[in-house]
Amino acid sequence: MTEWKGTTLRLEQAPDVNKELPGEHPGGTGMVLHLPEARLRVAPGTAVGLASWYRKFLGANVVETTGRCEVEFGCSVGWSQRLVFEEDPSVEIPQEDDLGPETEKYHICVYVDSNQSFKQCFTRARDAQLIFVNERFEGGPVEFASATTWAEAHDCGQFRVRDIRDPDSAVLLLRLEHEIRSPSHKCFPLGRALQRASRL
Repeated sequence: MTEWKGTTLRLEQAPDVNKELPGEHPGGTGMVLHLPEARLRVAPGTAVGLASWYRKFLGANVVETTGRCEVEFGCSVGWSQRLVFEEDPSVEIPQEDDLGPETEKYHICVYVDSNQSFKQCFTRARDAQLIFVNERFEGGPVEFASATTWAEAHDCGQFRVRDIRDPDSAVLLLRLEHEIRSPSHKCFPLGRALQRASRL
């Protein structure tokens, strides 16, 4: 467990890992890691809207309690990722024109449970004009690019979103860049385990 600017992160070696499995960035630790849980502090009154957004656009499993929501992304081999949003009175709701200092920008990556789910998520995000292009990754490896069309998302295995808005009011609740990835993305730590499971 580690904490960074009020966000609690837990990194673990991915289960069922062997040397066959892809899934680490160059210069990494030499182990395939995954982030099973991240806890993020958010502004008061935003948890309900966040829960609604993750359900509607990413089809995630969401559990709500007062001032808190847990968002879970899972896959068919029993591996999951969870985002826990906890309201904190010291956190302010983001302003439309405030992108924050460069030193505080970070992004997260979540994997949906199937290629079909991935296409559905992309379609919903595109139709709602949620697609985000991060210029830092333009011109680099295609698997880290910012897809704007389904053909690009299919080739990349990912797309990006950033501004999380209440689906009913369109109020900006959170500004956090997400890489939404399919399980066929080349960096998915359990890619081959999924392939084996699908043949059983």
